[in-house]
Amino acid sequence: RVARCYHGAPRPARRDGRYRRPLRQLQDLPRDQVPQLVFVGRRGWMVADLMQQIENAQHLSGKLTIIDDANDATLAGLAVKGEPRRLWDGPFQLLPKGKAEARYGDHRTYRINRKPVSTEWHLGIDMASVKNAPVPAGNSGKVVYAGKLGIYGNVIVVDHGLSVQSVYAHLSAIDVAVGEAVKRGQTIGKSGMTGMAGGDHLHMGMMIAGVFADPVEWSFASWMEKTLMPLAGALE
Repeated sequence: RVARCYHGAPRPARRDGRYRRPLRQLQDLPRDQVPQLVFVGRRGWMVADLMQQIENAQHLSGKLTIIDDANDATLAGLAVKGEPRRLWDGPFQLLPKGKAEARYGDHRTYRINRKPVSTEWHLGIDMASVKNAPVPAGNSGKVVYAGKLGIYGNVIVVDHGLSVQSVYAHLSAIDVAVGEAVKRGQTIGKSGMTGMAGGDHLHMGMMIAGVFADPVEWSFASWMEKTLMPLAGALE
């Protein structure tokens, strides 16, 4: 028998998230009646907290299987849906008046009782301004994904051609559909806290042939003109 503790990810503010309730229900069962526990989600503080809960209930020890989310692999797989021609023009737009809460490449360590249990790298930039802020398309392109995606919550992915795609996550609203053409600056959704998010913000990512890159670099006009455009021109 298998008990799925939680699929996806609760918000960090909800430390008593849904995955704890099944554990409470299992506390009084004899060990030979405890089913195998399966956690589907991203390794991080949730897994650390879940491990601590099981450690506290000794008869649940050895009953946990962790399955990592394939969210990033799903995003990377969208590269095959890209246009072979360039659709973007000029630097990419970030969230207007947004304050950076986390940057690309931030290294995060999760601990239990001061002991590191998990690490990860941040693959985009988190920006916040106001609640449910309008989210603009970073540049012109075509929507290749619009929907829920595990820890990222509500997600939009825009293909800009030449294997360049932008990602917009944790949205409270999605205002575009797959296959729709969008222009730079067009509102495509609203910021939010769906998926694994501690507060209302936009997680924006950039992918080059399925590999994540720093979105901030793509917003610099001088870098785009002097470094990127000559490379893009060679591919066109």
